[in-house]
Amino acid sequence: MKILIQSAQILDKKSPHHGKKRNVLITHGRITDIGDKNYQADRVIDAAGMILSTGWVDIGSFVGDPGLEYKEDLV
Repeated sequence: MKILIQSAQILDKKSPHHGKKRNVLITHGRITDIGDKNYQADRVIDAAGMILSTGWVDIGSFVGDPGLEYKEDLV
């Protein structure tokens, strides 16, 4: 499956695309191309006005398994 993220502003100081609006093509879960082309994809996400950056981690997350599933669980 191919997913196209259109017109996202890239936020990655290590990337040559930092601060620029680009189209990002994802194929089978991996970024395969970044550029200005109009790629063909199964799903298109309009990211105009949005920022695309490297991964984030929620260090304040809480998993209630086992024992406190009434608060939160893995599902």
